[in-house]
Amino acid sequence: MDGFNRICTGIDIVSISRVRRASGHRRFITRLFTGSEIEYLSCRRAPYTLYAKLFAAKEAAAKALGTGIGRGFGFNDIEVVLSDMDNVPGLKFYNRAAEALAGRRAFLTYSSSGDITVAKVVIE
Repeated sequence: MDGFNRICTGIDIVSISRVRRASGHRRFITRLFTGSEIEYLSCRRAPYTLYAKLFAAKEAAAKALGTGIGRGFGFNDIEVVLSDMDNVPGLKFYNRAAEALAGRRAFLTYSSSGDITVAKVVIE
């Protein structure tokens, strides 16, 4: 079986309070999140909770791709797409992350409890 016919998963867990502290720094935000993500989150009441979910989602996606962040692509090459309509998150891949996805489909789920958020990505 070649590497493109298997299901790959990635999971990541993040401290929301840690992201809350870091989200006060513009460099942290612009280095990790795309313009669309920043725009979407800027009008939220407590954006740091969603920033933590997106951070975990990007890390989980990179793990599911088998590389991790920084090995061929960065945080801005993976975008979490949020919709107020159906509240189902999706993923978009750019540049070398899109090449690593190679036409496969990616599915994202995440959840939070207390100070912890977790994200899981499945690629098939």
